[in-house]
Amino acid sequence: MLTAQLPDLTSKKITQHVRWFEEYEKLREKNKLAIQRWKESKLKEKERRRSSERKGSIGSLDTNAENELRKQEIALWKKKKEQEKEEQEKRLQEKREAEQLQEKLERNKHKKAREKIEIMKQERQRCEESAKAEQKLLEAEIRRERAEEARKMIKSYRKMDEMHIEKLKLLRLTRKDKREPLQLPAPRLSAPRNPDRLLQMTQVWRAKCKIDEMESRGKFPQPTLHVRNIPHL
Repeated sequence: MLTAQLPDLTSKKITQHVRWFEEYEKLREKNKLAIQRWKESKLKEKERRRSSERKGSIGSLDTNAENELRKQEIALWKKKKEQEKEEQEKRLQEKREAEQLQEKLERNKHKKAREKIEIMKQERQRCEESAKAEQKLLEAEIRRERAEEARKMIKSYRKMDEMHIEKLKLLRLTRKDKREPLQLPAPRLSAPRNPDRLLQMTQVWRAKCKIDEMESRGKFPQPTLHVRNIPHL
């Protein structure tokens, strides 16, 4: 019930407060009883005085004894009150010290929790930065490997192209050496002039086109693409 009424206090503080209140109630009851006894003694004293007045004067020895007894009782009551007051102040001081210690522990606990959270944040940030750096290194390595592979492929294609060109040159030279000279008819000077012949193929041109057609049909290997015409990666 007290926890619901005092949500700001912990259960430990509430328990300490209840214990202190119970002790305070006990002390207050003791004070009440002491005051009541003192009042009763005062009443009894008055009654004794009245009784002594009715009976007449009492001997000086008896009066001195009663006065001394009364003084002793008052002294004892005062001493008891002082002791109770000291005990109460001591309990209050202990309670204040306990509360201060609890508050200090709570502050230290919160401080350590904040420090732990900050350390975790820094560690997570370092991990993220390390992961990003590793990712960048991996991407750079992939780009380097791709560039190296492309360079090797270009070099290989260039070498193949050069070999192919050299092979074609050699084949053409060999073919040229083995080719027989064409037997072309001698031009006739007495041929009549015909302007339409300007658009017709000559026999030499027909022979040349025939040779080129044979080469294009597969007698010679087809040239591959030049390295400059290779599509980019």
